[in-house]
Amino acid sequence: MSHVCQQDATPHVDDPALAACCQREETEHKHAQKLKEALLSYDRTTARVQQRKEIVVPLVNEKVCQSKQPVSYAMDEEYDSADSDEEMEEIYAARRIELQRKHQQMLQCAAQGYGIVARVDLCDFLNNISRDDQVLAIVTDTSPLYPTMEQLILSTAKKYLGTRFYLSVAASTESLTSRLLDTSIRVPCIAAYRDKKLVHQMSLRISSDVDIAVYWEAQVLQWLQMCHVLNLDRAVSHVQEERMDIEKDQDTSNESGYDCGVENCRLRFSYEHEHVAPSDISKQEISAWRS
Repeated sequence: MSHVCQQDATPHVDDPALAACCQREETEHKHAQKLKEALLSYDRTTARVQQRKEIVVPLVNEKVCQSKQPVSYAMDEEYDSADSDEEMEEIYAARRIELQRKHQQMLQCAAQGYGIVARVDLCDFLNNISRDDQVLAIVTDTSPLYPTMEQLILSTAKKYLGTRFYLSVAASTESLTSRLLDTSIRVPCIAAYRDKKLVHQMSLRISSDVDIAVYWEAQVLQWLQMCHVLNLDRAVSHVQEERMDIEKDQDTSNESGYDCGVENCRLRFSYEHEHVAPSDISKQEISAWRS
């Protein structure tokens, strides 16, 4: 039978079982609130949702929202400090390990060209393009979009760790002759590549009254997703796929199958055994039976 403790009502201390129940429920509630606060302090999604709510809905007067604080007991504080501190330390330690692992992963990805925005020369990029999914942004250094565009591309690269992002500064592309770039589209522009081929290319003609961040999220990211070049995780590279195929072929050719122990066994398809002659044990049994 559960007992519901009313915070505003005065507990009946005449019944020891009733007082212990109220004290235990209040202690467990405080402990749960501490755990929730510790977990939500690192939750970026909840923080951003709260920021959006504050922007859309005006803040209510704090005096109206003030609630009566529950009465704290000395015994509860001693119990919390003795029991919950160790669990909080374990949560913080696990969180630190997770952050260190993510940091090491980001360093490894950055060393291989993922999660960063590499500045390249346009001709060198087109001549040395790889088979990975790539996004190239071409801007001019005099364009007002240049600093904001660089920040937006960097934030996108940190999110999609399976795609390489490049930034090239060029006044125009009319002098280039390459099948990997549509020179009719004026700068600034963005191009998507996959398997050493140009998937599509679009111009970034943004008017002055349009927010660049909103345009990037509503137009450019949607366009890149339709081009199927945005990957959250890193896939196996084509070189690794070729190596895995070669190793698999070698393992298949060297596969001998299950050794059944029968002499002159002709193994077919690595699972079908065809015994073309009797074994030595069978011969001995036949000779013993005849004698």
